[in-house]
Amino acid sequence: SRAPLPAAIGAWRVLRELGRGGMGVVYLAVRDDAPDEPPTAVKVLRDGATVGGTLLRRFLAERRILASLAHPNIARLLDSGIAPDGAPYFAMAYCAGGSLAERLERGPLPVPETMRVAGELAAALGAAHALGIVHRDVKPANVLFDRDGRVQLSDFGIAKLLDHDTTQSGQLLGTPAYLAPEQLRGHPVDHRADLW
Repeated sequence: SRAPLPAAIGAWRVLRELGRGGMGVVYLAVRDDAPDEPPTAVKVLRDGATVGGTLLRRFLAERRILASLAHPNIARLLDSGIAPDGAPYFAMAYCAGGSLAERLERGPLPVPETMRVAGELAAALGAAHALGIVHRDVKPANVLFDRDGRVQLSDFGIAKLLDHDTTQSGQLLGTPAYLAPEQLRGHPVDHRADLW
């Protein structure tokens, strides 16, 4: 069974749960001191303070990576802190336009829209790659859209800094249907795995 919805996380008043992933729970929230501002997505490390080790290192690495990325096509980090139960959290711009996976469920995108989405996604990846960051889980569910329809690449939870990695060699991370062959084989990866 799911834990009850928290009333607040830091300065964020929780409205509802948006989803759960391998590392955390994402909530739709608004700032208590600015309720008229647009809602925000707040990601909290799952299981609160009881989680540690690799999961905690990955979560903190994702927060650090997001803090280093400033690009119009990458979901922007707004805030971070520690929840009342001791779990780290971070707040990101909420992408009201849904995901590419949701859009594809309605059918194929028209060619002009496909070109625009691909261009914006390539720009986001280019910005990350320029900083030595490999996303490693580029898939339609991680390509979000803001309320104006612009691409917002999200979920850097298994991203790798080329000069620092929180994963063990040979460990398979990511969604198998979207992994590059070298990832499936457990070989080292670089930016080309994201382009696959």
